Amino acid sequence: MFIFQSRLARQEEVISALVDGELPPEEEELLRRDLPRKEGLEERMIRHRALQRALSGTPPESDLCDEAQKRVHEQVFRTLRVRPFRTPWWQQSLSVPLPVASAAVAVFLLAGLLATGLFQGASVPGQDGSARQGLAGLSLEDRNIHVQVNVDATQTEQFLQWLNDQGQAQQLTIQLPEQARFQFRGDPVMVRRDPVHDLEILPLDEYTHGEHQLQELQTGEFPE
Repeated sequence: MFIFQSRLARQEEVISALVDGELPPEEEELLRRDLPRKEGLEERMIRHRALQRALSGTPPESDLCDEAQKRVHEQVFRTLRVRPFRTPWWQQSLSVPLPVASAAVAVFLLAGLLATGLFQGASVPGQDGSARQGLAGLSLEDRNIHVQVNVDATQTEQFLQWLNDQGQAQQLTIQLPEQARFQFRGDPVMVRRDPVHDLEILPLDEYTHGEHQLQELQTGEFPE
């Protein structure tokens, strides 16, 4: 087996052996005489001696090692562009003040109650098997809504007509003012009505006019 070695590599081995003192005295003397005549041999010998001193010298202090290690780490981070570790958003904790959290919970509960009442089905089966109507399926009559409206006396007729056209009112209660601004004419009397036999209050002039008509019917005498 033949090993081919370049001339430059052979020279490096000879120079390394010369610096380390591994050559015989005769070869070392011949090589030292040839160093000035060979270009580049002396420079390579100087580099080998510097390397030998660095390897055989005392190790550097710990501070120098730490500083060198720091520079190496900085260079590695700049080269690799390492990003800092970040916690995923679903694992992060969010701090909210207690008043804000309480208000948010109250609003959420109120919205849930309103949504449940408005969007539930028109009929929900009850425990006894019967259909129980929800708020969304109730009519205005079933909801029993009471509304109070103040209407001017001059517009009462128009309001009653409009309310009648809607067809949603079941009971209408009219509250008169405590101090009446109108006067009664005549004296009211109590008479019987047939066939229901209930009492009705009539003005005096209408009562006397009715008696005259009854007397005319009974006697058959009519004024000319």
